[in-house]
Amino acid sequence: MRDPGSRLACGGNGKDGADVELGPLLRRSISLTSDSDPVAPSRMIRERRKCTAPQLAVLLQELIGEDGFRNIQGQLRSDDEVVAEASQRARKPMIGADCSFVSFLGEPAADAPWMMQFGGHHLAINATVFGPGISFAPMLTGGEPLAITFEGDPIFITGAALAAAQALIDSLNGKQKAQAVRSGRRIVPALGPGQDGATPAREGIRATQLSEEQRGLLTGRIAQRVGLFKADDAAAKMAQVRAGLEETRFGWWGPGISPAPPTAGSPHRIW
Repeated sequence: MRDPGSRLACGGNGKDGADVELGPLLRRSISLTSDSDPVAPSRMIRERRKCTAPQLAVLLQELIGEDGFRNIQGQLRSDDEVVAEASQRARKPMIGADCSFVSFLGEPAADAPWMMQFGGHHLAINATVFGPGISFAPMLTGGEPLAITFEGDPIFITGAALAAAQALIDSLNGKQKAQAVRSGRRIVPALGPGQDGATPAREGIRATQLSEEQRGLLTGRIAQRVGLFKADDAAAKMAQVRAGLEETRFGWWGPGISPAPPTAGSPHRIW
């Protein structure tokens, strides 16, 4: 199913941070903008826009919430801006809706597990469904660039997430920050492409070491992420989060402590 050594260089030179692992693309899949039969990735990434896939949009909106779908739209819009800026290049970036893909593992059914994968550049939605239950792990929602204009409004794709994390780190006193801040340098994601089954070490400050107000900020950051799901799924997940909050940790790596702007950001993990 996978070949961790394979890479797809988006942009041609591999120097702009836009390289992505092929990973699941090695499965047969279809592009977001094509309603043709499934094609091999080597051919799929060369197909240009043919037509939209409204059925896929409907399915995505059924699986994830309004905010989650808007996040996807924002990320694809971000890719469009990169492609537009590179329109005069001999080799254009292989990103955007044309290079996004969707694939299924198992056949959708009410009484058997199945999975849908949708993704592309800085985007990975893995929805595993079994009866009334659904999981979205692993899930990647980011963007490059992050600051874009979407539906006429300037937005920062991860702005709400970074602001929520910033509010929590800024609320900590010196002793608490000594527990939460693990390093002054950013780290490579522990669960990046090709790292299936990796288990990060449990680091950071425990929720039990936070005040009631700070625990509210922690659950607020979690809720911001879980809020990408549909309302009923998000409510069920947040009930689990609150039930296990005493075992939860928050860790921070790199710069980004105020007065740096929230959109500067830093990697942080919540277990």
